[in-house]
Amino acid sequence: MPAGPYGRQDPMSSTSHPRRRFAQALSLGLLVSLVTAVLPASPALAAPSRADLTVTATGVAPRDQVVDVGGGVTVEVEVRNIGRNRVEDVTLTYGLPAGAYFTDGNWPPEGWQCDFVAGTCTYGTLAAGASAPKLRFDFSFPPAPAGTTAAVTATATTTSSELSTANNVGEATIAYVRGVTDLEVTAVQANPAEAIVGDTVNISVQVGNAGNMAARDIHVTVPLPDGFARVGEPYNYPWHCTFGTDPASGRPAWDCVNTYIAAGYTPDPMQLTATVASAAPGDIATVTATATTTSLEDDISDNTAQSTVAIVEPATVRGTVWLDADRDGVRDAEESGVTNSGLQVSVHSDSTGHNRVSASVNADGTFTAQIRPGGVVADFYLRKPYCFTPTADAPLASYDNSSPYESRAWTNPVTVTAGGEAVVNAAVVTC
Repeated sequence: MPAGPYGRQDPMSSTSHPRRRFAQALSLGLLVSLVTAVLPASPALAAPSRADLTVTATGVAPRDQVVDVGGGVTVEVEVRNIGRNRVEDVTLTYGLPAGAYFTDGNWPPEGWQCDFVAGTCTYGTLAAGASAPKLRFDFSFPPAPAGTTAAVTATATTTSSELSTANNVGEATIAYVRGVTDLEVTAVQANPAEAIVGDTVNISVQVGNAGNMAARDIHVTVPLPDGFARVGEPYNYPWHCTFGTDPASGRPAWDCVNTYIAAGYTPDPMQLTATVASAAPGDIATVTATATTTSLEDDISDNTAQSTVAIVEPATVRGTVWLDADRDGVRDAEESGVTNSGLQVSVHSDSTGHNRVSASVNADGTFTAQIRPGGVVADFYLRKPYCFTPTADAPLASYDNSSPYESRAWTNPVTVTAGGEAVVNAAVVTC
């Protein structure tokens, strides 16, 4: 035992006192633990430098559900490398329910090569921490009872060594729901909304499918309004419209057919034309369109829609195209209407140029036209040797005498009311 200053053991020395020895040992242990904690791990103790693929698969709304009669599904798959080393030669293998298949039109994103028959896609090199471009593909699923589920799986493999393969499979669960169509007649438009006898009315009908299942064998019936006469059915793709007798009502009607409208889709409207033949001012003509389908449909409350056309009294536009023989810009008593000029006059709406009607022209240069009330413009045409000239009582908005064969002119707009009359004249000289 070590001696104290007087040749005997010091009772307070660190080597002799039990508490002091214990405290020193404890301090040394803590120091060793602290040094061990702050020093970097040796290569032998570090995590392995390996790749680690992870796969997620997700159904894309609204095609993350499929109707019980079968239909389309969309699934998005992402492949990531969450490891510390790059991964080579990635192969992704899809697993589909029995009867399901890739639909036409799928195309892999850049970097991927896919065999849709085999259900496999390959990717080259994926760096540590990187994600490959997402794969979004469409599938057709077979029928199954509503309430059941099916899954699309995607399994990734690689020739590189992986830290774990437990996360190499992604799965998108697809629920089967009850399928039902829901036809909607979303719009019926009749243009113009106010018309006179003789007017052409353009009828537009738009029908969509708001259901979750495709509608098949769709028929839209549009009875001909009372007092109207059919004109025709312009090009109406994807509708095919014919005119005949509606079996349900016995009335003349259009029957427009579309074989297929996808869920949530509204095709272009159908276009129909008719003239106001025998209605009287004050009448209200109703245009009705009703849609039906052979597919299952619960709600038919929105399968019918209407529009109306008010029949109004026509306005009259009349005038004279006269020869300014003395070229003084004033119509003298002896200056009559132009003759033997091939005069033609038409009157149309001033805002659109539509609603054009041809005037009745007399041999003495006078003319008369009946037109829908509103703002109107008159157009004049005649053969040479006559040229138009503006005068005080026959102002013109514009004229063109440049052709060696004909001259044309246009009046300023005038407003005519139902049952009212407007007088517009034009003057010409020899040229």
